[in-house]
Amino acid sequence: MKRWPYILAGVGIGWMAVVVGSWSHPVWGADLPVKPLVKASPFTSACQWCGLYFGANAGYGGADFIANFDNSDPLSDLKSQSVKHSANSVLGGVHLGYNYQFGPVVIGAETDFSLTGIKHSTEGIESSLPWFGTTRLRAGILPTEYLLIYGTGGVAYGHVKVGDLTGSNTVFTTPTVGWVLGAGAEYALGPNIKIGAEYLHVDLDGPSVTNGIQTIGTRVPIDLIRGRLSYSF
Repeated sequence: MKRWPYILAGVGIGWMAVVVGSWSHPVWGADLPVKPLVKASPFTSACQWCGLYFGANAGYGGADFIANFDNSDPLSDLKSQSVKHSANSVLGGVHLGYNYQFGPVVIGAETDFSLTGIKHSTEGIESSLPWFGTTRLRAGILPTEYLLIYGTGGVAYGHVKVGDLTGSNTVFTTPTVGWVLGAGAEYALGPNIKIGAEYLHVDLDGPSVTNGIQTIGTRVPIDLIRGRLSYSF
């Protein structure tokens, strides 16, 4: 009995099965599980908090004008005393800084300049703080890629202006230096735009001046809260 016709028929049937199977399953890999698509984060950089930034800030602050009068003339009737007056006002300014990121840790430096309306008038004398600035280091942590919580500290500087309102128009301006400490938080709205808020305590000490009878020293501590808007490069 010749078997080759059966062998050929078997081969043909097997070939047809392969063809039909390929039609019903055109890509065998399609049976493999497919990973769901994940939307890419807008923060594609591993160092998205790094780099130069600048911005504006505005807030509200209160200051104490403290004058210490030290009588250096034992023959004078004037007594040594300390006078304190408080005032508060809105304030606003600009800032410029640079950050670098080490994983969840961000460090950097920032300088700012603010104008204020802080002033106090009493007994014909007006004391005011027209402006001040700070230069600070900042160090913080990222609980998420969008949120930065930080502490800050450094040096502060400004001018205290004292004017006589009684008609003599006597005005003197005292340069002041001091220190600043604070804390804040920033939130990234995108790769370049960040908003935030911070609290700062600024303590300014002016140099002592003398009128021949008394030595006058000034000190102006300031507490302020302000909002921030920054653009980073």
